[in-house]
Amino acid sequence: MLVYLLRRLLMAIPALLGITVGTFLLISAAPGDPLLAYASIDSTDHSQLERARANLGLDDPLPVQYFRWLGNIVQGNLGRSLVTQRSVAGEIATSFGVTVRLTAAALVLSSLVGVGVGVLSAVRQYSLLDYAFTLLSFLGLSVPGFFLGLVLVAVFALQFELFPTSGMSTLTLPPDASVWDRFWDSTRYLVLPVITLSAPNAASLARFTRSSMLDVLNQPYRTTARAKGLRERRVLWRHLLPNAILPVITIVALRLPHLFGGSVVVETIFNFPGMGMLGVRAAIDKDYPMIMGITLIFSVLLLVSNFIADVLYAAFDPRVRYD
Repeated sequence: MLVYLLRRLLMAIPALLGITVGTFLLISAAPGDPLLAYASIDSTDHSQLERARANLGLDDPLPVQYFRWLGNIVQGNLGRSLVTQRSVAGEIATSFGVTVRLTAAALVLSSLVGVGVGVLSAVRQYSLLDYAFTLLSFLGLSVPGFFLGLVLVAVFALQFELFPTSGMSTLTLPPDASVWDRFWDSTRYLVLPVITLSAPNAASLARFTRSSMLDVLNQPYRTTARAKGLRERRVLWRHLLPNAILPVITIVALRLPHLFGGSVVVETIFNFPGMGMLGVRAAIDKDYPMIMGITLIFSVLLLVSNFIADVLYAAFDPRVRYD
């Protein structure tokens, strides 16, 4: 097991390098000049542009630029933003906490709803409840996230005024507000973004859980447990669900990178100041140090999620051995 985990960690290094090389080449091939967004540069002064380009090393060959960036990364330096002139690591750290809060809530909600709906659909197979959940699952998979977010804003924020349209807190909240008031205020701003981000993941998880449950419903140990006089509910929760949930665990672990990717759209719709909005602004301004820093963080999260999925599958399934 330990040898397998070490091998996976070593394999993650070339994968991470490949992702960063591809991102660096795509940024360099994209149209536009990153210096046009440089705060202290007059775009009409060509000599000033060239001096700034030389000072920033943007006139060097691409391999030189990449390995210089890679050397800084090894030293823990993500560089400085071309637009704000602030530390890339500092801006990412500020936005990362906001995105983690959003994605963690979405992961918990989508896991609970997806697994619960999948189990009920399998137990009530071909019933009206199963057909209703199947329809809702297909709708969740089919409706684009940006469209769902706009519908939720139009209905629950503008029409019924139950939730705010954008942001993450009320600017007019009194400084002496209680902890409960602050918690409730931030929760109100999270409801619509979390639902938007959770819907497609909950739908796909529900379909996967239903299929996994149907595979174990007709297993011989279910008949044996019922023959011993165990109640159907006990058979379900003590014998069937633990076996059906094993492949679902890996799916939940692998959902984390998808949630971080989906947060780009959700944060843009709801004006949520997380890494998604930071990445969109960086892409518009062609702020390549910021783009590379965000790509690096997302890539590490993807590789870590895959690693955690492998570890969890081996930990929960005694039949799996990586020796």
